[in-house]
Order: sequence, then C-alpha cells, then structure tokens
Amino acid sequence: MNGNACDSSVPSAAPFPTHILPSAIAGALIAAMAWAGVVYTPYWQDDYALLSRARALSLAEQLLPAAGDSFWRPLGVVPYWELVAGPLEGSALAAHSISMMLFVGAVASMGWFAGAAARVIRPDGSMRMATFAATLAYGFHGAFFMPLAWASCAQELVALFFSGLFLRGVVVLWSPSPSRFERAILFATPFLLACALLSKEGPVMLPVLAVSLAILLGRPSFRKWALVGACWLVVVAAWLGVRSAMLSAPDTDSAYGMRIGTNVLRNAAGLGAFSVGLTREVPRLLLGEWHLVAFIKGVVASLVFLALLAISIRQARRIVPARRLAGLGVFWLAGIAPYLPLGWNCYPYYALLALGAWPVLVGIAFLAAIDWKWHLITVICMAYLAKSLLMQAERLAPYPATLARAAAAESQLADLALQFGKSYAGRRDVIRVGVVAEDRPFFAAIGGAEGLSIRLGVPRANVQNPRDSNEDFPEPDVLVIAGDRELRLQPARPEM
Repeated sequence: MNGNACDSSVPSAAPFPTHILPSAIAGALIAAMAWAGVVYTPYWQDDYALLSRARALSLAEQLLPAAGDSFWRPLGVVPYWELVAGPLEGSALAAHSISMMLFVGAVASMGWFAGAAARVIRPDGSMRMATFAATLAYGFHGAFFMPLAWASCAQELVALFFSGLFLRGVVVLWSPSPSRFERAILFATPFLLACALLSKEGPVMLPVLAVSLAILLGRPSFRKWALVGACWLVVVAAWLGVRSAMLSAPDTDSAYGMRIGTNVLRNAAGLGAFSVGLTREVPRLLLGEWHLVAFIKGVVASLVFLALLAISIRQARRIVPARRLAGLGVFWLAGIAPYLPLGWNCYPYYALLALGAWPVLVGIAFLAAIDWKWHLITVICMAYLAKSLLMQAERLAPYPATLARAAAAESQLADLALQFGKSYAGRRDVIRVGVVAEDRPFFAAIGGAEGLSIRLGVPRANVQNPRDSNEDFPEPDVLVIAGDRELRLQPARPEM
C-alpha cells in the first residue's frame, strides 16, 4: 500500500507538474464532442425571460438585483446573456455553443483538480493518462445534459469552472515544494471562491469541500491552511451579508423555499439517484406518460455507471484504505447539502459540484490499476455507454420530458409566429396580445409572455401575463390561447 495515502503528514513527493492541464483540456474537448448534438436544442421556458431581460435592461441594471429578487448571479448570468442578446443576436444555437465552451472550461478545471489530487495519493504514476481518464469520466456524466440543453443553466458551468480552479488551488496545500504558479493559484483561491459565489449559490460549500479533502489526502501545512481558510470564511461571510441586504428570501411554500421536512429525504434520494447516472426522466416515466424503451435505457445507463463506480472503488482500495476514501463521500454530501432543504425543485445538475469526487476516484483507480491501458479503455467505454444510453432515454421520453417539451414549445411558437405575421405583420408595435393559459405548464414551456413577445416581435408591455392581475392591461386586440400542448390565435373582437 502506498504510504502517501495513509500518512497524516504532507506527502514527500516531487513538485507537482503542470503538464497534466493539457490532458484535462483534451479530455474536456473529447467530452464536448460527445455532447455536440445538444447544441441544436431550441430555447424554452426561462430562456426567453433571461433573453428579454438582457435586451430590456442596461448592463448596470442587470448587475444589480431588482426589488423582490431571490437570486443574485451577476457573474454567472449577466455576461452570458449580454453576449447572447447583443453580438449573437439572440441565436439559440449560438447560446448553446457558448454553453459548450463553458462546459469545456468547467470540465477541464475539475479534471485538473482531480489529476492533482490523485497525484498526492500516488506521485509516481502516469499522471497525464490518469487526468485524461478522470476528466473524460466526469465530462461524460449525465448530469451535464440540462446545462447543455438549457441555456438558462449556463451559470452552473460558470460556477463549476471557478469551483474547479478553487479546488485545484486547494490541492497545492499538499505540495511539498510548490512552483511559483502553484503558489499564485493557491493565494488566488479567495478570489476564485468569490467568482464562484457570484455565479451560483452552491459553491458556498467550497470551504467545506476543501476540508473534506484532508480526510483523503492527509493533514496539510496548518499555517497555510489557517491563512487561506480565514480568507475563505471572510469571503463567504461578506457574500452572505450582501445577499441578506439585497435579496428577499423565497417563500417557504415555494419551489425554492427552504424548509426541513420530507423534502430533505426526497431531495437526497433524487440527487443520489442522479449522481449514479439516473436520468430525471425515469421517475417521470413512472409517474406520467409511459415509454418502455426510454425507461429501460434510462435504468441501464445508471446500472452501467454503478458498475464503473464499483470497479473504480475496488481499484482505488488497492492503494487507499476505505477510511480515506470516505473523504470522497463527505465531499459529495457537502456538495449536495445546499440543495437538500429546497421545497420542491430537484435537478441533476445540482449535483455537479458534489460529483467532483467522481473524477478524483477515477484518477486514483487509474493509478492503482495494474494494466493502465486496459483500465483506460474500460473507463472510457463504460462512461460513454452510460452517457449514450441516458441521451437515448432523453430523446425517446415523451412530453413533458425536457427535449420533448422544448420541441413542442418550438414547434407551436414557430407556427404561431407564422400565422401572426400573415395577419398582423404591420401592427406589431401597437397590437395588444391577450393570453388565455388553459395549460399553464405548457404556457411556461413556451417562455410565458416573454416567449410570445420575442417570437411574435411584439413589445413586452403589449403582451398580457396571466400571472399578473392585469387590471391596467387594456383590452387586447388578439388572443393567444395556450391549450393542451398547442397555441391558437384568434381575434379578441369580431371586427378583428
């Protein structure tokens, strides 16, 4: 057994090489090619609201939260949508292409962290290939599906990018003789933590994730740990103070409200299932419209991932005792902790930061493998198979599955825009559009009033929002009826 894995002091290894970064980038690029088809997903749901906000407000107005806002993500949301709404002219394909670039950065940063952490365990292994395998395994995980298929999730990738760099900097604490570059990234961790927090709320647990690494890697230098740790706490405290002063807490009965009850167990079970490769559509298929092939492929995808997880744990235990590997479990639990009290919503991408434990495990297992070439083939094939089966399940799953919902929304909006253009093309600036939302979930899927405004070319103020009181909304000229998965256009008055 390798002594570095069990020794509680800093391992006496050679200085960390920086050459594993190209391996992480290569793995991320290959993973991006495997997900390339997702970039053709059209806009749906919140995408239209964020695009409409970026077009309507100045950059300064977007950077500050509005009255009543519960979320503030100036770095994760504003630059992305400012770029999409401006130079990219609102193109969905361009938006998803930007998301793919963010995916490469996020996966590469987490793979870089994983390779560096694995090297602490076994400094004499094939670090380049271990980093490559770890990055690929992470990039193929099915939890990345929604951030790539839903432009509104771009902030997840931005936050993950900064989180990966933060964790890479933390690993420098275990380096016996860090280079100047490594010292720089270590002392940049407070800044990287702040960037992650300004992108999404989940990275608030990054200091806890850093502490959990000590279970796996041993005790680092206390002096360095105390110095940077104090800086992390100051950053988190400042962020929490600003949030409490600027934002309103979500109502406890809302989907994003925080409460303690059966929702904690439900969210823990959901995030656990998503972490082992189960698509969100499998429980939906059980509770809604049935599709046997999609269900089977979704379940098999998770079983393949579980098999790879078991292989990786067995291999890793050859050089790391179980009590040390438990640190990765603590890492995962700390990563999902912020999402457990959520009232209702639970998405697979909530687990992405917690899943940073997965590439670390893969990297350690690779270094422990007797035949590294065979192990590399096993990891790539099984991870890719799990990802492919998950995508097939996503594509086959019927409405209200993610891709089916996006396709239905796009089809109906395109037909409605064509019909509206034929009848009211010359009156877009003045015509008032009333809305009858008979099917509210489908109305939300088309992007609500913002979706109608953008696709019909009508000013947002001239489109009725059924969620508002609409007491001051003038009598509409035309009605859009959001029925059972369809949109219908009809005059509001007989003379129309």
